[in-house]
Amino acid sequence: MSTNIMKTSRPSINRIEKKTCLPIGMTVLALILSCGLTQAQVIIAADTFTLNGTTRVSGASLNTIAVETGTGSWSTITDTRFSSSGTIVASINNPNSSVSTLGEIAFTNPNPTGILSVQADLVTSTSQWGGIGFQTSASPSQANWFSTSNLLWVYLTKSGGWYIYSGGLTTQVATGVISSYSSTTPYTLTLSYDPSTSMVDLLINGTDVSGWKSVTLGGSIGSAGFIDYATATAGASSVDNFQLSVVPEPGSLAMTLLGGMSVMVIVLRREKNGAILRQSQGHQA
Repeated sequence: MSTNIMKTSRPSINRIEKKTCLPIGMTVLALILSCGLTQAQVIIAADTFTLNGTTRVSGASLNTIAVETGTGSWSTITDTRFSSSGTIVASINNPNSSVSTLGEIAFTNPNPTGILSVQADLVTSTSQWGGIGFQTSASPSQANWFSTSNLLWVYLTKSGGWYIYSGGLTTQVATGVISSYSSTTPYTLTLSYDPSTSMVDLLINGTDVSGWKSVTLGGSIGSAGFIDYATATAGASSVDNFQLSVVPEPGSLAMTLLGGMSVMVIVLRREKNGAILRQSQGHQA
């Protein structure tokens, strides 16, 4: 007499591992990536100079106005004012004689070993040049930008030439020319300094135009700002979308991601062992 024995199919351990480990693994991986992206950039101060109908109105001074994002308030010279279109312009003509607009903001770097960046949109128009940079402290004046207290900066001329200097006008770090330049078009300048390597880099409209260059600073960075020099027509040249930020140095970010991956491996290993144990207990039952 033959007896038919019904075989009970059992899920393989590999199948159990896939079902239990994959969702948790994906969750941990997502947390790791989000952690990395969060640390990718910290905004210290940012200002789009958008009008608000009260303190930010056309013709109002930028001086003492708090930034839109982050902490701190602007320190500026008298002629630095809001335009009707929500940019910063000069309120009077200063042909070849004095500064048109100049604003600085004091700050404390939350990550002293990270890469510090200052950025703004500049329209040179009839001005001699416009620029952005890092200073020892926020005490805006033309003299400070030409002195060693202006630690690191870049300026863009109305003909499209750009120049990176350290220590005011002490040392020229790099120079170049924007092809097909238009003085009435806004150009986004991003100046970055890496304290771990003592190097500086310049992006114009997102393109690296200088490459990382060695530089020696004559002090500690305590402020950042913008300048627009000697415009021939009030309101023609402008500054917009200022941003000061810091990103962690590659080493610290890599350690963060490495630590996160270690956590993921531990979680997956525990899930695997748990799946094997559950499978074993099922057989015994």
